[in-house]
Amino acid sequence: MDTTESNEVPGISLEHDKVVRLFTYLKELCALRTTQVRNIADYDQVFWLGDLPHHKLCHCVFWHLTDPTIPTSEYHADSWMEIRKPVIKSPPELPEELEPWVKDEELTDSSLSEPGFYEQIPLSALQDDSDSDTDLNVLVSINDYPHILDEYINYIETKWKHWAYEDRELQKVQKAYNKLFNIYQRQKNLGEQYEVIVGAGLLVWKSPNSGEIKRHILAIQTRIELDKDRGTLSSGPALDGPQPMLECSLLETTDRPNPTDLTDIEKNIILLDGDPLNTSGLERVLRGFSHSLPIPGDYAPLFEHTGGTSEKPIVILAPALILRKRTRQTFEAFYNQIIDQIKDGEELPENIRRIITIVGDSPNAEKEAVVRHLDATTPTLSDTELYFPLPANDEQKQIVQKAEHRLGVLVQGPPGTGKSHTIANLISHFLANGKRILVTSETPRALDVLRKMLPREIEDLCVVWLGSDQESRDALNKSVKGIIGRKESWNKSRDLNLIDQYARQLDTERKEQAKLRHDLRAGREADIYKHSNVFGRYSGTLQQIAEQINQDRDQFQWFADRPRDVTDPVVTADELLKMSQIRQKLTPDIIEQLKYRLFPLEQLIQPNEFCRLVDVEQKAYLAHKEAQDNHNYPGYAQLSNLDRKKRDEIKEMIEVILTAQDALTRHFHSWVEHVSREILGD
Repeated sequence: MDTTESNEVPGISLEHDKVVRLFTYLKELCALRTTQVRNIADYDQVFWLGDLPHHKLCHCVFWHLTDPTIPTSEYHADSWMEIRKPVIKSPPELPEELEPWVKDEELTDSSLSEPGFYEQIPLSALQDDSDSDTDLNVLVSINDYPHILDEYINYIETKWKHWAYEDRELQKVQKAYNKLFNIYQRQKNLGEQYEVIVGAGLLVWKSPNSGEIKRHILAIQTRIELDKDRGTLSSGPALDGPQPMLECSLLETTDRPNPTDLTDIEKNIILLDGDPLNTSGLERVLRGFSHSLPIPGDYAPLFEHTGGTSEKPIVILAPALILRKRTRQTFEAFYNQIIDQIKDGEELPENIRRIITIVGDSPNAEKEAVVRHLDATTPTLSDTELYFPLPANDEQKQIVQKAEHRLGVLVQGPPGTGKSHTIANLISHFLANGKRILVTSETPRALDVLRKMLPREIEDLCVVWLGSDQESRDALNKSVKGIIGRKESWNKSRDLNLIDQYARQLDTERKEQAKLRHDLRAGREADIYKHSNVFGRYSGTLQQIAEQINQDRDQFQWFADRPRDVTDPVVTADELLKMSQIRQKLTPDIIEQLKYRLFPLEQLIQPNEFCRLVDVEQKAYLAHKEAQDNHNYPGYAQLSNLDRKKRDEIKEMIEVILTAQDALTRHFHSWVEHVSREILGD
């Protein structure tokens, strides 16, 4: 390796210096391609935790950041916030006398101080239609019924207001639940290109260089989970941990804290990784950032997030759950880590060396030594068989050959051309040869499609990590448990016997394949072999000779292969052919069945009678099936124990109820039909 010193970074080799400059370029390019978001309103979804109602159905560990009196011992470390889906109740039932007077549409609106009532209603709403001596279209005033007003006031004060207060609180919970559920669904639909974070430390500042800023400076990785059994939505640290990160790239360099202060702040953030919601630690970070700005600012431990910007920077606690597209800051940090490792003298990976210098396409001696070591310790197959579980073409076979002799192979193709199909074959082949494979993808959907293509025996041995949600974590646990279970149940002698058995079976299949290929080749060669001077007259392939003989049929009047007998045969050629076909279809089972005695034909019923019986049977089956559906009715057992007289009485009562319900549905008040349906449970 060249040890020439570089003028760029003293103390490292020329190759190391090239790699440092390469990743410095990638880091700066990543920063240039990043669109800075300076206003939180530009994010896809924002759920301010200050909007979460203080209700028994809601729990939030962030509340203690501004109110230390709130206990935090009841919250689980993996759950920072939880919302239980509320059960919205209907308003209390109206007294019968109030029903015509109270407005239906306002009765269910808990935002009102009280539901309104009609000053006048038709007399028909109070009297029965059967009274024909009175004009039912005349309007009556509520002032003529003072007891109705008293009953209305009593209903509002004792029942409705209590319900309205609870409903207003539940509606706030429902609104918060709907917003969090919307973020949960959008994250699942958008995939891994989007992330959910908890933003803390809202910087509100009208900077002279960066413009108007209203965005959080601290991002904490989080996840949202839905518990369908409990009906709860919860938010907690991401599966990889909270990983708090300072985001000051939204500020121009001149608006950021000086490097010394910035290093101290980042050290305090590292201490937050174990407990990002530690009150003193979080306040130390946010207050330290506000005081370290070129224009010293203030810190406010508040949940409020409204208000405009000012020339003096203010950092407000204002935590919020944010759905956004993943930033490139993670890549920048990754590039910085690589640069630091290279400057410390880390050995360059072979793939990186191939980028910055000219390297042969075949593996180097060091890699060959590693491969030889692996071959000595890993059981591999010595043959050149391709172990493809799925159908393959010549291009897929070439990929394997190139991968065996090169450090890398690039396969390109538009969607639907079989790339996942090819990868599944490659995974199976390399695993069969004792290799280990890592498969990565930009989206979990592609990995899930690939996993379903693998044979079941191989799928159980794959460690699956498709994302950061609970489903992916369960899939990972299942994979690890499956591998551990396979290891614990491993039996060396049994598996060696299986390998020997499969090897013999494979050898037999190979011999059969070779024989078939030989027969096909012989048949093809016989078809294309050219004969000469057959019968002193014909030349060419067998087909060509047959065509020549057929052309000479009229000229020579060829004799038939077998002269016709004097007497006509008993069996014709078609009958012989049919008998031959029947004989080929005969199996031992059919031969045994033919030995059975046939049922006497005279005892069989007539076709018309048979059709009638089949029709009767089908009708009986349908009637039986309809009757079976009635058995699922909860009261079937009790009704079946009653005698017919009792059942007829019950039937008459039900018909009376249905008649009354039909009359109620034609009532001029819309609420009458609704109430009747609620009473009947419809």
